[in-house]
Amino acid sequence: MISNLGESKANPNRGRAEAADLASGVGAMALGAGLALLAHAALAPYALQLLVVGPIVQDGGMTLKNRSESDEREQ
Repeated sequence: MISNLGESKANPNRGRAEAADLASGVGAMALGAGLALLAHAALAPYALQLLVVGPIVQDGGMTLKNRSESDEREQ
C-alpha cells in the first residue's frame, strides 16, 4: 500500500478508482450474503463447492486485473 502513495499524487483519479473497486467488492459481498440468506435451503447442498469455486474465480479475476494494470503502467 505504501508504494501506491506516489502513484496517487501523480494520478489523482487512482484514489477514486480504488474507492470504486472497494465499493464494488463490498456490494458484491452484500449481494452474495443476501442471496445466501434468502436461498439457504437451496444452496446448502452446494456449500462446499461454492467455498472451493468462489476463491478460484476471485483469484482469476484479480490476476486479470493486475495484469491489465501492469500493462497500462508499461505503456
